Amino acid sequence: MAIAATQFNVFGSPTQKEVSVGYISSVRGFVDGVSLCEANDYEKENPNTAFILRNRQSVKYLGIDEVNA
Repeated sequence: MAIAATQFNVFGSPTQKEVSVGYISSVRGFVDGVSLCEANDYEKENPNTAFILRNRQSVKYLGIDEVNA
């Protein structure tokens, strides 16, 4: 079986696909790969949720206003 080559460039600039937003749910645990719309919907039902923004340089804990920016 052949192994497919990846297109990931370690030295390239991060793209939108390499930035990930998630949150910690009291029911489901860590939920990763959340879209902006899903994050806003979750925030409406669960105010003051800390969202986790990950990219290749850092991990940040943000409020929904900072995620939207």
